[in-house]
Amino acid sequence: MKRKLITKKDAVIIAVITVVSAALLLAGKTFAVRGERAVISVDGKVYKEISLSSVSKKTQFSLDNGVVITAENGKIYFSQSDCRDKICVKTGEISKTGEAAVCAPNKTVIEIKGADRADSIITY
Repeated sequence: MKRKLITKKDAVIIAVITVVSAALLLAGKTFAVRGERAVISVDGKVYKEISLSSVSKKTQFSLDNGVVITAENGKIYFSQSDCRDKICVKTGEISKTGEAAVCAPNKTVIEIKGADRADSIITY
């Protein structure tokens, strides 16, 4: 007598767990809190903090390491970089607490923080 590896009951349980996990993941992303400020660090040191809620028009600034960062409408992103692979530029806009964009070759990090000065944590 052959024994089945997965029974119908097991398949139903796996499907339910998959659907519930996907729903929780999407809910976490949908209800994530919009960040209050962006902290830009270069080589591990804080370079600049920007209040995202106070940025109403497009603001760009260049760093000495060849990176150009743009902030507009409560979002911030790497708009240009002289690095080879441009992963930081491809990351796109970030605006929710806990999100980050990194340009590893230029040692530049943009982190979105909450309203208070303590580190904000989001769990997905």
